Amino acid sequence: KLEVPGMVKEEVKIEFHDNMLTISGEKKDLKNSVEEKYHRIESFSGSFSRGFSLPKNANPEKINASMKDGILEIKVAKAEEKKAKAISIDVK
Repeated sequence: KLEVPGMVKEEVKIEFHDNMLTISGEKKDLKNSVEEKYHRIESFSGSFSRGFSLPKNANPEKINASMKDGILEIKVAKAEEKKAKAISIDVK
């Protein structure tokens, strides 16, 4: 889970490459986007990037992201374990 208050999904980018999940984005400066004058703003702006190394059994086809109330949640499924294959022996 990652806190992204005041951001919309178009401002957040999620990539997966070589078992590395990278989340990046840019929160716009409120002072430049609104023509009102503020005395104090308790919100930070600017770009961010965070990378996470995922285990080799992470399934890139089953990475899901959702965002609600300023919380970005990413779920990564594990790949199915490959089971040993039994080999039958032919008798000649």
